[in-house]
Amino acid sequence: MKRNHELRGLAIRGIGWLVAKRFATQILLTGANLILVRLLFPADFGAFAIIQTVITLFWVFADLGLGKALVQRRDEPDTDTLRSVWWTQTLLGVAVVGAVWVFTPAILSYYKGILPVQALSWIRLLVVSEIFVNMGLVSVAILERRLAYGRIMVGEIAGLFITLSVTIFLAARGMGVGSFIYGNLLGRLMSLVFFSLLSPWKWGFGFQRRKLASLFKFGVPLQIAGWIGLVNGAVVPLFVGRFPGPGGWSGAQAVGFVSWAAGVAAIPAAATGIFEQLLFPLLSRSQDDREFAGRIFKKVLGIVALTAFPACAALLALAPEVTAIIYTPSWLPALPALRLAILQTAVGSLNVVALTALLAFGEAKFYRNLQGLWAILQWLLTIPLVLLFGFWGVNIATLIVTLTGLFAFIRLRKYVRFPVLGVVKGPFILSLFLGGFLWVFSRILGISGFWELVLTLLVGGCLYLILTWQFLRKQVEAELSILRSLK
Repeated sequence: MKRNHELRGLAIRGIGWLVAKRFATQILLTGANLILVRLLFPADFGAFAIIQTVITLFWVFADLGLGKALVQRRDEPDTDTLRSVWWTQTLLGVAVVGAVWVFTPAILSYYKGILPVQALSWIRLLVVSEIFVNMGLVSVAILERRLAYGRIMVGEIAGLFITLSVTIFLAARGMGVGSFIYGNLLGRLMSLVFFSLLSPWKWGFGFQRRKLASLFKFGVPLQIAGWIGLVNGAVVPLFVGRFPGPGGWSGAQAVGFVSWAAGVAAIPAAATGIFEQLLFPLLSRSQDDREFAGRIFKKVLGIVALTAFPACAALLALAPEVTAIIYTPSWLPALPALRLAILQTAVGSLNVVALTALLAFGEAKFYRNLQGLWAILQWLLTIPLVLLFGFWGVNIATLIVTLTGLFAFIRLRKYVRFPVLGVVKGPFILSLFLGGFLWVFSRILGISGFWELVLTLLVGGCLYLILTWQFLRKQVEAELSILRSLK
């Protein structure tokens, strides 16, 4: 009981900070994106996505999941454990940077004629910035264990602001893809500085293998899942980047369209990110209280459904208007990808909650196996679908793969009981109605400008709030009581 009371206080503050962080992050990202899509071309975004993937293919070997393992463990890690984790992650990072510098020319030969000649230097510079992330891992994990999301917010927002400011400044000066490279390099360096100041610990020389043993049991399966997930995600730059299918788009343009669609479609999942970040440390520290865990999981799942579903429905109904008015008509060829990505976000938001809960209970091996299934299905489905429909065939494949997330809910019943259908049915039905209303309303109104679009969204938002309060009032009150349930 005492632990739950302590967690209640931490959670109350944590949710507030997470909401503020998500709101600030979304404003920065959306604002910067709106500027960058006017300064750069789809091919620039696609080239940067390919460069990021090349680096990630190497960088998976520099992360053993030790940061998450520090958060997931029941007991507070001692100084020797923290030092062992820091040195392991940092030295692995240095080794991987060396490998990237040596092998990148051979990898780039795969993209000959697709990437600019500067890609070699860009990759070598950007991979150095990854070391800064590894060096700040311990400081961030300490803050996350303590649910100190206020400090996490300061560090992340400050680093993001620097990254985006530098990127926009350089893009305006005509540096193209290079603006992303230098923006990320400086932003990650400053993030390391910020987190070192916000979460100081007794840094020093030291490495004890036995201190890492318990962390490896959770971290390594989790990281293997990350490696497999990378194979899953790499299908876009590795396959679509070379074989975009019919439609007449180049590889870099096609990758740019798919990446843009994924970014825009992720906006409705704002609440998912907030509660996912809170749910993992909260349930990790309450693994022995299954009744408590079940209550919290059900409420978080309900909140995600109540927020993600209507946002996805609204964006789906107004996708052409949002694209043309907000992002300019040059992105309209990506509409099929955007629509499919929105549907994937609606389903994936629920999957994220279930997988986060499973990881909190230590189910890293199941997570790894599920990622393996997803990677296999993604490649098996993407290749024929892209060749048949074009670059957005990858989004069809991703949506099908995401539907198999049902296995996560089945596995979770080993730990907690919850009525999934009862929780999501109401928000799903109201969201379908909202989407249909907005589609008809927008056709009658004939949206052609920004303020007409804003008006339509406001009308839809008011309608959803009224209907939710009318038909789902008890559920909303129950979900919003999440903090009181921690007593």
